[in-house]
Amino acid sequence: MVSTQLLISLIVATVCVSTITADTKSSVLIFDDNKFANELRNYPVSLVAFYAPWCHYSQDLLPELDSASDYVNFLPDVKVIKVDCWTTSQATCNAQGVKGYPTIKIFKNGVFYKDYNGERKAFGLINEIFNVYNGAV
Repeated sequence: MVSTQLLISLIVATVCVSTITADTKSSVLIFDDNKFANELRNYPVSLVAFYAPWCHYSQDLLPELDSASDYVNFLPDVKVIKVDCWTTSQATCNAQGVKGYPTIKIFKNGVFYKDYNGERKAFGLINEIFNVYNGAV
């Protein structure tokens, strides 16, 4: 009897957690070759992460991008973007000189501004975005 109630409670908890996480939507934009070529120039400041889905370091970075993007989402001139170099955007990644994953670059109005080589945690990304946004870099 107790084990049946415990099993039911675990199933209900799993369904609740699955529902909560399924409703969470990332504010990170996903660009393919076409969007990169045509839409990047619409954003005054963009932090772009070029990644490969199979790369362990890329997998570690993606949740940090979500956190950073959620934090700076109130700034209409700033966007955090990810570009999948493996499946959808090989031409863009080649044109941008991406040689390893992940590679993070900053763009202003669609024009390359600088490479980001700092910490790959949300705080470091947010700090860099604010510095670029405020003209400190």
